[in-house]
Amino acid sequence: MPLHSISPRCHAKLSTTAQYTDVATKTIRDTVSPYEMLAQLQDQTLKRSLK
Repeated sequence: MPLHSISPRCHAKLSTTAQYTDVATKTIRDTVSPYEMLAQLQDQTLKRSLK
């Protein structure tokens, strides 16, 4: 099956879909997990308590 027929956004051009996919991938990659944020907050709290 050709890729353009399964384009998730139904764009006329596969290149347009590829651009959106690239942006979405970067956005997801740059998103910080709430667990990571919690760990950073705990580290900061621990450092303050040791001062």
